[in-house]
Amino acid sequence: MSLQNELKDILAQTNTLAKKAQEEKREFTPEENDLILEWKQKADDLRERIRKADEAAEAFKSLAGGDGEDSASPVEQSRSVTAKSYGQAFTATEAYKSFQADQPHGTPVSITARNLRVKADPDPLSTALPGAIVPQMLPGVADLTYPQPNTFLSLITLGTTTSQFLKYRQLVSVTNNAKKVKEGELKPLSTLSTALAEAHAFTVADGTKVTNQELADDGVISSLIDSVLTRNLSAYKENLVLNGLGGTDEPKGILNTPGTLQIPFDTDVVTTVSHAITQLQQAVSGIGVQAVVMNPADNEALNLMKDKNDRYLSNAPFATGPFTLFGVPRITSSIVPQGKVLVGDFHSVQLLQKTPLSILAFNQNEDDARHNLTYVRAEEEYLLMIREPRRIAVATIAGAPSGNGSH
Repeated sequence: MSLQNELKDILAQTNTLAKKAQEEKREFTPEENDLILEWKQKADDLRERIRKADEAAEAFKSLAGGDGEDSASPVEQSRSVTAKSYGQAFTATEAYKSFQADQPHGTPVSITARNLRVKADPDPLSTALPGAIVPQMLPGVADLTYPQPNTFLSLITLGTTTSQFLKYRQLVSVTNNAKKVKEGELKPLSTLSTALAEAHAFTVADGTKVTNQELADDGVISSLIDSVLTRNLSAYKENLVLNGLGGTDEPKGILNTPGTLQIPFDTDVVTTVSHAITQLQQAVSGIGVQAVVMNPADNEALNLMKDKNDRYLSNAPFATGPFTLFGVPRITSSIVPQGKVLVGDFHSVQLLQKTPLSILAFNQNEDDARHNLTYVRAEEEYLLMIREPRRIAVATIAGAPSGNGSH
């Protein structure tokens, strides 16, 4: 047991003893007083040992040339590298640095960087970062302190798992029988209707060939990893979450999962989305509608809708600020089929990372070695779980107008 856990255990026993005496409305017994004094001595000793351990850890960081809170023990450093982006994490690994030191005589190339992790930027309000944008104020969706675009993957729950395969319960419906009860009355019982679902781990990977000169330049290879490989992986993960793959042991995706609310087209996109919001609120008590997700072409048609006097109904094309529909943020995704709109609370969709991102670079084939080319591959492993499909509505807007409206 760790020192911290031993201390917590002693404090918990003390609180339990005090609560018991209070409930019995009495003073501590002589035996209890002796026990409390014994616990006090143990707690003081543990606190001193914890203090010394913390001092030793700080001393180790200083001796190892660490920079404070981001320093890690040698074991932790061997498992993962922490950086602002995956590209920087790759170029910070000992494997890459060793290759770079060997250039231009670094062939054959074999660089393996596993369990790469990124951390929040120390200056999140800066918009001078590469690729940074001024954040839009989208309540419930955007982190207003960090400049990043709002995407579909930012709506769902991202987490981790150690499982290769999971059977889980999808929540289909809830019968709410909560009520006021008098003393002695039978307490109410709410019921949950669930369906058994499965989640199988899947690997997402992409790669590209680079020259050995590109690979040896940490700025070039870092930007390529961040701008191409990780972007491609994100786009593919978004497609899996929305559409799935269709196989027996493959993720089904939101659009192919039974239980979502199906909203037929009515009059125009505005009316149809309004029906979707209303039906979600009727189906799920207290739901917070998180976003309206639509294909860019449908979003453009909505932006360009005009009244009978040829005036734009939206804040397009020159106004700034968030784009919303009935106060709900609008987010575009080219993966959403044109003519469909997703509305709802997407937090119950869980994309769990089983294996952190790994980047490998190698040229162990005759053709690449002869042409000074190296294959750079990025891959990671995930499970997809759609816990509560009824919190998402799929609306059909195929009949939505693309020109003048009738409002």
